[in-house]
Amino acid sequence: MRLRAAVTASVVCALGFVALGVAVRHGPTAFDTTLHDFALAHRAGVVRRVAEAVTFGGSAAVTAPLVLAAALTFARPGARGRWLASALAVGIGVQVGSGIRYVLAQAIHRQRPPDLDWIGSPRGFAYASGHTASSALAAGALAWALSRRTGARWQPLWWGLAAAYALAVGWSRIWLGVHWPTDVLGGWLFAVAWLSGMRSVERLLVLSRADEGRSR
Repeated sequence: MRLRAAVTASVVCALGFVALGVAVRHGPTAFDTTLHDFALAHRAGVVRRVAEAVTFGGSAAVTAPLVLAAALTFARPGARGRWLASALAVGIGVQVGSGIRYVLAQAIHRQRPPDLDWIGSPRGFAYASGHTASSALAAGALAWALSRRTGARWQPLWWGLAAAYALAVGWSRIWLGVHWPTDVLGGWLFAVAWLSGMRSVERLLVLSRADEGRSR
């Protein structure tokens, strides 16, 4: 992703996240209630068990190792001693993003669906979905790192797998009745905005180092 594309994606998704948060703060939309009711009516049996298994993918027990793997994969040993800085930047960047998502959720203060609809025991406010954002951030960071290591040929595979993983976790939060659909959409928007912002910073640093090299 080039610098202009990364900046554009970050800004557009950030604005979308804020606009959606303002729009849904005081209650569910018709889209929310319609899809929520559909999920409740179609989550019995195998579908319920699949959703319960998939939603675990958004927990810290899964996302933390993924972020660590992304940081270690992103690092490039021997790259003039900068490999440790690169690894720390990715790991810390994702964790800071998760923290900011939590702060924003507290500020927006959106309520979850009725607790009688829940399967599980979620905590915190609804917008944006923490499981959704965390899984998207972790998977996106790992896809980014793997793409750097393996080259452009493999990028569609890594990003496709990351998208499928994040979509599946988001779907599970809706089907388990613990989030409105717009909470999940907000989680995806936040993750794309934050990862694109991280990519923008990385591209700026690369360009800056290239300029310094040419000026010597």
